Amino acid sequence: MQQNNVSENMTHQESLSENMMQPESLSENMTQQDSLSENITQQDVLSEKMSQQDVLSENMTHQNNVSENMAQQDILSENMTQQDILSENMIQQDILSKNVMYRCEECYTEFEKANLLHLHQRIHTEEKPYTCGVCSKAFKHLSKLKIHMSTHTNEKPYACDVCGKSFRQQSHLSSHQSVHTGEKPHTCLVCLRSFTQTSALYRHQRTHTGERPYTCKVCSKGFYYSSTLKKHEIIHTGEKPYTCDVCSMAFNQVSSLTMHQRIHTGERPYKCNVCFKAFIQASILMQHKKIHTGEKPHICTMCSKAFSRAHSLKLHQRTHNQEKPYMLNYVPRPISHE
Repeated sequence: MQQNNVSENMTHQESLSENMMQPESLSENMTQQDSLSENITQQDVLSEKMSQQDVLSENMTHQNNVSENMAQQDILSENMTQQDILSENMIQQDILSKNVMYRCEECYTEFEKANLLHLHQRIHTEEKPYTCGVCSKAFKHLSKLKIHMSTHTNEKPYACDVCGKSFRQQSHLSSHQSVHTGEKPHTCLVCLRSFTQTSALYRHQRTHTGERPYTCKVCSKGFYYSSTLKKHEIIHTGEKPYTCDVCSMAFNQVSSLTMHQRIHTGERPYKCNVCFKAFIQASILMQHKKIHTGEKPHICTMCSKAFSRAHSLKLHQRTHNQEKPYMLNYVPRPISHE
């Protein structure tokens, strides 16, 4: 019985000890749970920090993109500004180029284009780079050479619809047609004389200004027109290459031959629209018309006397300077006292 009681007591003690062990296990379990919850809390904190870092990195990336876009916009705006400056400079250059005038250093005539100045300068330099392959005659301009070549072929493709007269140049035909129409739109402001072409007006104005840009290399005589200089130069050479087929009379210009041949043919293409008198030359018709108009454009600078012809003015001017170019070799006969 005592042994049984002892064993029972031991069993009871073991139960008590076991019960005492259970709270320790529970506390240990609670400790483990606390550790787990702490770990979970740390993980949450870490994940939250990582989320914040992701947000920060995303914000930084967005800021970088924005700054990069702004930099690109700055580059574009800078390029646009440079383009605007270039375009503005080009516009200013265009305006300046339109206002630039090219001036001849010899006679101070101004031209809008450099090539026109270069062509003009051949008047002073006497440069003639274009040569005829038939007669070796030289010209300042290629267009003049082409016109000259028609003198060898006798080609005259431009015909007048009124009188049928043919011309080598369209400009000559246009000038001729004014003979029939009587139109003269270009008027001299000094003497009010009218002309069919602007070039003819410019040449005429030299008679008032005294400008003689064409000078003979042999005798240094000056002339208003280049054509007059060419006629004069033949005086020194004596050349007369154009011969009449009817009377064999020779001339230094083809135009002189053409006018001479009208003596044989009786052609008088220039008719006065007032009295209908006809003439061989246009210059003679113009001189004749002054009879009807009373025009006297040539005025003496000494006494203001006016003349219808330049030649008449020259003859008159000799009365002022006592010039007597025509002297008779008169030898008085001795008086006889017989």
